[in-house]
Amino acid sequence: NVAGDLVLCVDNLNQNAGARIGGEVRYECNESGKTSVAKVAENGLGGWQDSFSVRLGSLIVGALFFGGLSALAVAILPRHLIYVSRSIRHSPAVTGGVGCLTILVAIGLSIVYVLSLLLVLPLALLPFVMVAWLVLGLASLFGWLALAEPTGRLLFRVLNLDAQPPLITAAIGGVTLALLVRIWTLFWMTGWITMLATVILGSIGLGAVVLTRLGTQPYPQKAKTGAA
Repeated sequence: NVAGDLVLCVDNLNQNAGARIGGEVRYECNESGKTSVAKVAENGLGGWQDSFSVRLGSLIVGALFFGGLSALAVAILPRHLIYVSRSIRHSPAVTGGVGCLTILVAIGLSIVYVLSLLLVLPLALLPFVMVAWLVLGLASLFGWLALAEPTGRLLFRVLNLDAQPPLITAAIGGVTLALLVRIWTLFWMTGWITMLATVILGSIGLGAVVLTRLGTQPYPQKAKTGAA
């Protein structure tokens, strides 16, 4: 029982009476007469993307994972997340602009580095470039985690529910945030909404992390006291 498409590179196919093929039978070979690995991989990826149940399962598992990661971040770095989330609430436009500028600078420097390789320059800077992108990725993730707890508090306020401890609030907020951003990927015509939300919220979170120096100091400075 083949659930999806069957890709072949043969002259004839003998199918028994009890055999079932849920998709299409396609004959795809490259010029050498052998099955193209690229085509097989492309067809497998296309089948995964076309499966609604797989996308839905991935959405749920990803949301639960992000919720757990958000709760863990609150338990380990509560003050840092407070500084970052507070800066997002006070200056979303500024943090978003700084985040976009940071990404553009990182992309520009990477392009310059790639072009410099054409001049046969040594690859000694490659580890530094990789580490820089790793730090940028971790900073972006930290910015997303800082959005989880405020999202949970907003959800409780909208639903008229009692306030919960930060750990629970962050977990529920992380799940809610991930679902709100990624749920649009379930349908091909709304996938652009997820991309747009990711760019906007990701830039705001990254900018807040940069302005608070990885959550070590408040921004703006007048917000030094008080709890989030």
